Amino acid sequence: MLTFSLIITGMAAYEGIDNRDMTEPENKLWSMNSMKHNTYVKGQCTSYVFEKVRNDGHKIGINWGDAKYWKMHAQNEGYRVDKNPKVGSILQTTKGKYGHVAYIERKFTDGTVEVVEMNFYKPFEITKRDISPNVIKKYHIIHPKKNDQA
Repeated sequence: MLTFSLIITGMAAYEGIDNRDMTEPENKLWSMNSMKHNTYVKGQCTSYVFEKVRNDGHKIGINWGDAKYWKMHAQNEGYRVDKNPKVGSILQTTKGKYGHVAYIERKFTDGTVEVVEMNFYKPFEITKRDISPNVIKKYHIIHPKKNDQA
């Protein structure tokens, strides 16, 4: 019984230590929801897009790394990746040292999409921009899956 108590106490202590930014005080230990904890670096495009997808009740991988790897990981995990932007999907490019991802907020009748993103210019800065249909063809579009554990 003492061993069991020590294990539970240790797990609870780890939970407190692991919750560095204190944004999610609930116990992750018993949760089946893979989207419960954002493992991406705060202030970066990946962390921001993760939050947007989670807030929509959808899911993506929690360990896809830098944005330049997201297409590959998404495909490997059975996510649909194509060139057809939809509201709630993710725009992805491998350009640049780390690549970039953005969240598609709106799609206009002419095919232009409005994306919202973080760190397009600098960390923690959230910006919006419109991308024309001719330019959107240069990007990959990742379609998040529905999160049944949300």
